[in-house]
Amino acid sequence: MNKRILFSLSVALFLVALAIGGCQPAAPDAEVTDAPAAEQLDESCTVKVGAPIMITGVGAAMGLEIKDGAELATVRSIKKGLLTR
Repeated sequence: MNKRILFSLSVALFLVALAIGGCQPAAPDAEVTDAPAAEQLDESCTVKVGAPIMITGVGAAMGLEIKDGAELATVRSIKKGLLTR
């Protein structure tokens, strides 16, 4: 696999991971329960994620692969209950 594509996919997945972890409470003395983290939150938050990719011109093929990978990661995260719409 091309190193540029691998690097770009890694960055896209890192950004998705940041979005997933961005809504977690930052309380050090949080109560430990068996409920999933999404159910422990009292309030929801919106996290917008972007990536500087080329979708036209010379880098269009690579940019569209990165965009598709980020969308696939988002869909899978929603299906697992890690994200909500």
